[in-house]
Amino acid sequence: AARLAKEGDEAMIALWNEFGSHVGSLIKSIILAYDPEAIVIGGGMSCASELYEDAIRTSLQNFYYPESVKKLQLSFTENPDVAIFGAASLCCM
Repeated sequence: AARLAKEGDEAMIALWNEFGSHVGSLIKSIILAYDPEAIVIGGGMSCASELYEDAIRTSLQNFYYPESVKKLQLSFTENPDVAIFGAASLCCM
């Protein structure tokens, strides 16, 4: 799907935009629960971030707490082992 979207397939571009909207909704829930300063998206999702990052940011524009969105750093990592690092950090707590 990512390859097709990068090649200009309109249906796949729309799919990625919808995905970004859903991720934006998820991030809103995370902000409500934790009010984090940063969220790092990694693994397979980060490989195609250019296809849905704008949709995430658009989704966040209508959030009830704009100050929380302003301070939020949204990052994408290209490290394929980021999930392993997260799991390892839980073991060392």
